[in-house]
Amino acid sequence: MTATIPSAPGLRWSRTASPFSLRVDLESAPGLRVASRKSERLATGNPMSADRALLYCLLLCTGVLPAQDPRQIELGRFLFESPSLSAGGKVSCATCHDPDRSFMDGRADSVGSGNIGIGRNSPTLIAIGHVTWFRDPDQARTARPGRRPKVLTLEQRCLAPIANELEMGGSIDRVVSKLQKHSGVKARFDRAFGGSGGVTRKRLGSVLASFVRTLEAPESPYRRYLAGEQAALTKTELGGLKIYQGKGCGDCHSGPGLSDGSMHVVDPPGGFRIKSRERAAGERHVELLRREYAKKSQTEIEKIDVRAIALEAQRMAPRLPGGGGYDASQLAVQTTTLWDVARTGPYFRDGSVPKLRDAVALHVREMNLVHEDRDAVRDTLTKNRRNGKQAPSKLRARPRPPPGRLSVAEIDDLVAFLRTLSPR
Repeated sequence: MTATIPSAPGLRWSRTASPFSLRVDLESAPGLRVASRKSERLATGNPMSADRALLYCLLLCTGVLPAQDPRQIELGRFLFESPSLSAGGKVSCATCHDPDRSFMDGRADSVGSGNIGIGRNSPTLIAIGHVTWFRDPDQARTARPGRRPKVLTLEQRCLAPIANELEMGGSIDRVVSKLQKHSGVKARFDRAFGGSGGVTRKRLGSVLASFVRTLEAPESPYRRYLAGEQAALTKTELGGLKIYQGKGCGDCHSGPGLSDGSMHVVDPPGGFRIKSRERAAGERHVELLRREYAKKSQTEIEKIDVRAIALEAQRMAPRLPGGGGYDASQLAVQTTTLWDVARTGPYFRDGSVPKLRDAVALHVREMNLVHEDRDAVRDTLTKNRRNGKQAPSKLRARPRPPPGRLSVAEIDDLVAFLRTLSPR
């Protein structure tokens, strides 16, 4: 096999008598950190084929992340777990991204400071540091014809829940001001960044991002297999890996984070899950409107006729915090990681499927339906572009070929392999 081995400063390949071995020369790679706990030497314990060595490099060694300042990481960890980032002081980042639950909360519809479902389940944050760009979660509410959608950096995306009224209360500036008044927190920011200035919006996003970049893939049978431990996977699991590679799963779930970071159409237009999300979004919208009217006195309400209430509700709708949830009708979604997937249910952004095997079978079926309904998909995407709801150009991906039909045995093998991405 002839392979082009990717390179980066401080990384060099050497071939000994049998295994491929990657050495990381930290002295010649200042400011770089390899995304692996074995940061000084990623070597095989057993002979490794050239193709597996290349795959190992692509998974772990091209994921070179910026060096993180330990003081910023610890400050980010402290704030991640602190309810001080929420308006009511009752919700923290860890409320929905619980470290004891693989950095998610196990709910189908996560609940924030507004004590109401936010419109999606919280995804795991494992390996999120390998994703470069993120879709703006507020795009559904701010979309206008002709307006180009924004993309966010990890630092900006870490601040987005603070700005969401349903999640943490709605004002980054108020949170920054509150933290700035706390002398101990202000001093920690100055020490972390080596100077004065205290708490700023940019620094807050930076320390949160520094912490979540440390949330790397857990030790698992598949990682041991990539490192050369051939007995780490069973015959069934190896069969599942072959299906994963051959049916296109790895086209999207690739790289060190097992995510290409792009947005793909995964739901067929008019499918039952989109209809279910839209129905739930409608119920959430009604509840938010009810809360708005609960602020009015009975006398005020009696003076408004039904038609006037409907018109006012229509005007009010775009200003409601996340009234439609996370864009319930959006076809394209950003690829999530598969690391630790066995422990991160319920699955899909609506949390509608509690079991991994059922989620895999449904995803295969829906991806095939997307291909069969490609004319309807194209029409829906065209409509989204006209309304300003299209996927940002940096995240847009070309359509992938469908996986085709999988037998019951093939799905069982694929699920067996996916379980090797979690600790045994």
